[in-house]
Amino acid sequence: MASSAEIEIRLAAYRAAELRILEGGQESEASSGPDGRRTRRANLAEIQKLIKELEDDLALALQRESGGTRGSGRTLSPSPRW
Repeated sequence: MASSAEIEIRLAAYRAAELRILEGGQESEASSGPDGRRTRRANLAEIQKLIKELEDDLALALQRESGGTRGSGRTLSPSPRW
């Protein structure tokens, strides 16, 4: 499993990507052949899902690094998102 520092780096990148999407920074360009268009769009829902997963992984990594839970430490009960 990744260290908390590694997870924090990825989490920051995904949060920055989420912000760019929310600010309308999706990419669209005309290229790919004489008449072709190439469009690249980020999936906000997927980015937000990955942010949540990384936040969960970070909490577990911090707990593990501080001598907390051994093993996966994951629970199956859902947490409310207010």
